[in-house]
Amino acid sequence: MCILLLAWTQAAVALDPQRSLKHFGHQAWRTDSGLPQNTVHAILQTRDGYLWLGTDGGLVRFDGMDFVTFDAENTPQFKSDTVDDLLQDESGALWISTAAGLLRYHEGGFTAYTAAQGLPADTVWFSHEDQRHRLWAITSAGPAWFNGKSFVAVAGAQSAGPLHRHALAEDVHGTLWLGGSSGVLAIDTTLAAPRLGVRLLGGVPVETVELDREGGLWIGTSEGLQRYAEGGLVPVLHLPGKTEVTALYPDAEAGMWVGTATGMLHIAKDGTRLALRENGLARVDGLSNEGPYENADNAPGKREE
Repeated sequence: MCILLLAWTQAAVALDPQRSLKHFGHQAWRTDSGLPQNTVHAILQTRDGYLWLGTDGGLVRFDGMDFVTFDAENTPQFKSDTVDDLLQDESGALWISTAAGLLRYHEGGFTAYTAAQGLPADTVWFSHEDQRHRLWAITSAGPAWFNGKSFVAVAGAQSAGPLHRHALAEDVHGTLWLGGSSGVLAIDTTLAAPRLGVRLLGGVPVETVELDREGGLWIGTSEGLQRYAEGGLVPVLHLPGKTEVTALYPDAEAGMWVGTATGMLHIAKDGTRLALRENGLARVDGLSNEGPYENADNAPGKREE
């Protein structure tokens, strides 16, 4: 893997699928160009214009010309050179998730946080800033929030299992939804000390979660798709075999784009399904015996005839 920059001059809303990559202006950067390592896990441009890269060889800052690497050899706060995720918070601080702790970079200096500073585990997969600008660290032993000096683990959340970066959503009520190998857990972030709320789909591996425009929570699992709203779960889509739902994206009309291991489909607000095939969009037939919803009356926005 390497860094690849694409550029084009004609106005367009998307890349032309009929044109190969070689027809676009591009430049690639690898170890022979200054990268410490070719595997790039995270890319973030901070508000001062720098591009930051998380690699297996440390944290890299790029100004468009030169790379500057921060790693265990030149920065003692780094106990691991594997950087998995990057986040800039409201104050402008850069948070660096590594295999051996979470680092904060601010005003030219690094501060390291590990289990000694309250993290449930040293392995930090990613971080998140909630609507109240509270910083969260998602570790291999569960989530923890930052009180300004150290981290505080959420009681009861340590058994959640591995949590996934694409299985995080925060609703307008301040509930943080986190999905992982043991289902979905909810954390109430409106409290001075956030606490665990409901658990959904215990024991079911969850790949992704997303909120629709009406506040419903869509949950993509290894067994299909469900929607949680008003305290109840509704099966939306059953997929054959082990065809898991891997990605979700809401449209502007309370529908959802659904990515699976074998293709993509769209589910409209009234439950109508369209599948994306090689020749474009076509109505889906036979994906499940139950139809778009196990009970069509439960489809969000279902209208009376």
